[in-house]
Amino acid sequence: MNVIVSNKQKIKLDNANIDAIKDLNGLFNVSDLINNFKNYFFSKMIIDATSIVDFAKTDVLKTLVDGIGAEKLLILLPEKPPAPKRFLALLVNLGIYNFSSNIDDIVNYLQNPNTYDDVKKYIDDENVTYNASLDNQNVGINNMTYNNINSNINTSTNQNTNQAYNQGYVGNNVGKFDDKYILGIRNITLHAGTTSLIYMLKQALEYRFNKKVLAFEVNTRDFVYFKNENMISVTNSNLESTIKNNNCDVILIDLNNNNYESICNDVLYLIEPSIISVNRLITENRMIFLSLCDKKVVLNKSLISNHDTKVFEKEAGIHFFFNIPPLNDRVGNSIIENLIMKLRIDK
Repeated sequence: MNVIVSNKQKIKLDNANIDAIKDLNGLFNVSDLINNFKNYFFSKMIIDATSIVDFAKTDVLKTLVDGIGAEKLLILLPEKPPAPKRFLALLVNLGIYNFSSNIDDIVNYLQNPNTYDDVKKYIDDENVTYNASLDNQNVGINNMTYNNINSNINTSTNQNTNQAYNQGYVGNNVGKFDDKYILGIRNITLHAGTTSLIYMLKQALEYRFNKKVLAFEVNTRDFVYFKNENMISVTNSNLESTIKNNNCDVILIDLNNNNYESICNDVLYLIEPSIISVNRLITENRMIFLSLCDKKVVLNKSLISNHDTKVFEKEAGIHFFFNIPPLNDRVGNSIIENLIMKLRIDK
């Protein structure tokens, strides 16, 4: 059986002849709605968008998806004004595929739910990512505002690219080591290759770009196998003092198992794009790509073509900063040098 949550469009839903085990009417905070149904078994929840406070805000939608499940949600949108395309793209990126301002569509979705192929048309044809920066643009949903979803497009085609994409992650403590450039690297999928990539970046920076480089890992001992004196294993207590007391141009930090993004000028987030790695990632956190939309995401150990990379971008709803194939870490490589130049560490 189904649950109906209605407000301004109650008449539409009442006349739709939908089997419902429970029918709520009014204006609700999303957290209260989730608490009411956390121990309640139902098949689908049909929600009138005007019944949820601040429904069109990204954090509210994410909370709704996390609490109810995107596959259970059918959203009846208001007819006037129509929801902007970018708002519909946000719904799709959150995994909400069944939405319409037409009540007949909603009834049809109960038996014939949409798949991604049915709704991917709502995502821009460009390589666009979506973030939650507020623009207070009114869309007429219960006199609420929605998050204007800014586009991050390759800088070669758009000079107004989102600042977070151009500069990468900028932490609260950047400037603490203003005489050094600090690059953090973190695995997003398991075994995505952070340690080996740090080694190859270090070698290229030293021998190709004549930089003084130190690489750090925190509370681990993987660097010992490279037998390189400038790849250092430290503890949480002495990382910052060790950085401060060394004369170098570039610091590379393995961010796995620690949270030092705040001292980094840039952070790379590595995804190994095999089917098993990506499916495991989404199973563990289906919101992962939304959380990475304004980050510098790098495909590493990647065997997918440029065409497949563009398809992957559209499916994930993000733009990939760089694509690195499997490399021989015993020799220099122009691909690593190109990554360094794109990050502008060579300057």
